[in-house]
Amino acid sequence: MARLLGPLLFICGTGRGSYPTDDECGGRGWEWDGGEVPVGGEAIRDKDTERGRAAMLKFYADVHRTKENSERYRMTYSTDGKAFRHVDSFSEVPAGPGDKLFMDTLPPQHTDGAIELLRWGVEVYYLRRLTLLEKMRRELRLPKNARGDIRALMSIEERWFRRVTEDFLVLRRMILAYRSLLKTHQQLLNKYKALSEAEREVMKPAISSIEKQMVEMAKNS
Repeated sequence: MARLLGPLLFICGTGRGSYPTDDECGGRGWEWDGGEVPVGGEAIRDKDTERGRAAMLKFYADVHRTKENSERYRMTYSTDGKAFRHVDSFSEVPAGPGDKLFMDTLPPQHTDGAIELLRWGVEVYYLRRLTLLEKMRRELRLPKNARGDIRALMSIEERWFRRVTEDFLVLRRMILAYRSLLKTHQQLLNKYKALSEAEREVMKPAISSIEKQMVEMAKNS
């Protein structure tokens, strides 16, 4: 009997591992079969029989904006550069503890999804400089699309990727939010200078509100 637990597939059997028993398993513990198990339509695991555990797997992902909505991102990922799958969130990537996820960029909108993977035990990386991706794609004469970018990512050395932590991602999101407020504040100030006295009185509350948000965010960082 097999069962999907988190992003991994386990089978009833010897009761080895840290997973609890289950009535559906006849009181026996869950054990991950690990051998060419198709999750989401793809075989993503190989059995490391000598150590009794799954071998680490590397996922490579291209993160791109959708054509329908420029504010929305999708991910195309692969483990071998041959089979590809499209997902809308990090939680849909079937990576497990000890696996690594390499991507070209990590949009702030996907911060929570990346943190979820980190807590699951997945190592998350993104490319330090996107120019490296363009250079590798040209050198390998790959097409400028998601599949070409993934194959280019697979050819870039790991040292050119930044490994992220939960603290780093949370702080980065706060910094980006602060910069956004700062930009809006500056735009309002520029408009404020060109207004009449009566119009300035109308805009003052908006400027004051943004300034309070900036101060509060600085205190909490």
